[in-house]
This record gives sequence, C-alpha cells and structure tokens, in this order.
Amino acid sequence: MKKQLILLSILISFCISYSEVVRSVEKVIPTFTRTDFILAQSTFKAGDIIGGGDIKETILNLKKTDLFGFVDIEAVKVDSGADVRVQNDSLSSLCDYDTVDVYLITKEMLALLPSFGYSLSSPYYIMLGAQFANLWRIRHKIEFFVTFLQVKEFAVEYTVPTVYSRKYSGIFRGALNQTSRGLLDIFEHHKTAYLGVGYSFNPKIVPLLTLGYDRVSFEDDTFSFSFMNGDSIGYDELVFFEAKLTTDHRDDPYFTTKGFYSETSLRRSLNWWSTPINHDLFIGEYRLFVPFLSGAVAFRNRFTLSGGELSFYNMLEPEDFENRAVPDKDLVAFNRYSGNLELRYPLPVKYTLEYPILGTISINFITTLFADWTITDSTRTEMELLDFNSYMYGFGAGFLVYSELFNAIGIEVGYNPKGVGSITDKLKYNILLLSWNF
Repeated sequence: MKKQLILLSILISFCISYSEVVRSVEKVIPTFTRTDFILAQSTFKAGDIIGGGDIKETILNLKKTDLFGFVDIEAVKVDSGADVRVQNDSLSSLCDYDTVDVYLITKEMLALLPSFGYSLSSPYYIMLGAQFANLWRIRHKIEFFVTFLQVKEFAVEYTVPTVYSRKYSGIFRGALNQTSRGLLDIFEHHKTAYLGVGYSFNPKIVPLLTLGYDRVSFEDDTFSFSFMNGDSIGYDELVFFEAKLTTDHRDDPYFTTKGFYSETSLRRSLNWWSTPINHDLFIGEYRLFVPFLSGAVAFRNRFTLSGGELSFYNMLEPEDFENRAVPDKDLVAFNRYSGNLELRYPLPVKYTLEYPILGTISINFITTLFADWTITDSTRTEMELLDFNSYMYGFGAGFLVYSELFNAIGIEVGYNPKGVGSITDKLKYNILLLSWNF
C-alpha cells in the first residue's frame, strides 16, 4: 500500500509538471469588437491547463454575446518544433506533456441592424426600429422603436447585457404608448420610464432589479381609478418595482439540445399618493432541453399570475405562440399556466453565408412536433391557480429556419380537438417571423 501511494504521488507530480498547458491565447481575423473584450470571454489564459470542455465553454461564451455569425477555436501543439493542429475534443487536462497555442476565430454580424417585431394576436402591431448592438465595441446595445397598428409607440432602450467577463448588467427604457386591446375592448395610454441594474457572481445566473414609472389612462384621460375614487384626475400614476432572475445553462443559444433556462419575475405596481390601487404580476418561465436521437426534446412551463385592483386593465392576454393550437381569445385570463412539449429535429442541410455587410451567418433547418396545453383562472383580486375545468390542449407540427441573425422563419400548424366545427375550423396557423416559441 505504501509503495502504491508513493507511485501515485510521483505520477501526480509528473502530470502537474508536464500537463497540457496554454502558451498563448490570441484572436485572429480583424473585428470591430475590441480584442481585449473578445479575449476576456475565454475561460482560460496563458499558463492554464485545459481540456476539450474549456474550448466548448469558451465557444459558447462567445456565441452568447450575440455578436458573431461564426465562432471557432483552433489549438496548435508547439512542443515538437513544428506547429500541429489538433482536434479540440482530443485536448486533455491529463498528462499529455504538450504545450498549445490557442487561436480565437470570430466573424461578426453587422453591429448596426434593423429591428423588426410584430404580434399575431390582439393587440396586433408591427414594430420597426434600428439597433446598434456593439456600442463602445464591448457589447452595449442601443435601440430605437416605432410601432404601428393597434399599438402606437415610440421607445428608446439602452441595454448592458451580462457576458462571461462582465458581472454587471443594466437597462434603461423610455416610451410613449397607445394600445387598443381588442380582446378586452380597452384603449390604454402609457407614459413609461424604467431603470434596471444587476450584478451577477455567476454569468449563468443573472439578477435584475428595476424601478419604474407608468402613467396610465383610458380613452384620452376620460377615465381612471383615481377619478372613480374622487381624486378628480383622469389618469393613474404608478411606481413599480420588479425583481427578475434569469438562469441559462443551455449548451447552445441557437439550437439547444441540452440544458435548462429560466426567467422568473415579480412586479409590484403602487400608487400610494392618491387612490390606493395596486397590481401584482408574477411570470415564471422554465425550459428544459434533453437530447433525443439526433434532435432534442424541449419542455416549457409558463406561469402568468396577477392580482389587485389594476387587474382590470392588466387582464393577461397570451404571448405569441404560447399555445399554438387554441385560439388566443380563449386564453385571456388573470391567471394562466401554459405548457409546451416539443420534439425538434435538425435537417442535415446547412448553409454558411458570408456577406461584406451582414458578416457571416449560418442557415439551418428543423422540423417540429409539439403538444401545447393551457389552464386558466379568472379570479381578479388574488393570484390563484387554477381552474382545471378550463383545461385546453392541442398538438401539431411545423418547419422552421434559424440562424444567428434571426431566430426562426417558418410555419407551425396546430389542431384543437375541443374546437367547434369541421377539422379545418379546428386548425390554427402560426406564422413565425423573426421569433421562436421557446
């Protein structure tokens, strides 16, 4: 036993002295993004012992910046006197007795891009804008929006996202908004501004605390809760506080095959200086991804709960594609739970395109099979879940195109067995344009 311990100690010492070690980490190919910012996303530096897992983690960190249409890492062994390119998966932090130079290869998408958004459910809208996604060349983003149709809005938003090398995050948004909510027959006006800040000790767990102001009125200031309660003003002024926690343990931000992602937020709106009105809103979204054959199974649970006097005009309408089989008008409620189970299968066809202006992007194709279900509850004053008699469900299939530049373009068709009419009347067509269900 003593001889075995001595031999083990010698082997450990030998491995520490001669393990696979990084001699240098360099960025190749010129980019607009600052070199030090790109290098800072690496999980290792010169002198560190690395393996294939470190390479994969660094590639993921670079992808999550949303700056690059192409990301790769090359490792070159230099001990033999001749540079030898090695496969990243073959790198080992055990006793390989090698020294490597590591090269980060990144090709950017265009930093200045148009923005586009829309809603296929009431309130219908089209949003146009522009974003500069790499302000100061270190992944700050500023966006301007103009929105049309049932939502008329002008907004400016400045975002500092968390990345691997940056623990702080923040957001500022100011907006003027008019919204015609057809499903509820309500016409709202909002003047809103808010500021959020966050600090994360782990880049995969990101908190954000937000303080904001919202001036709300109906029908051109002719109605308000304050007016109804004798305050003689035709609008409500609210301060709101929101705490949000995001966790991201996905293996790829564009086509996730393994991992977990969540967003949990609690918002409290108060008006204590005139009419004592309030509103509470909880949104919890939790997504699990599991490999299946050469594709992936995705499972999402979304809880949307509200309560308080302001629930009257904050009655919660569905997110786009929250349920791809049931009509949106049947999903409107104060409290709601929706679940999605989806099989995603990537097609073997893939294209990588390089443009002088857009940069480098890849075009990928997937097919989907899904089942969606929703349970609602219309208790106004409290967050209560749920009335199981309201259970609605459906299933369907789709075809999507995705890349780093846009999430999805495609169509998904859902079938609602509890619908009324013929088979075609029970179908729901979901046109996906620059969006993805989850």
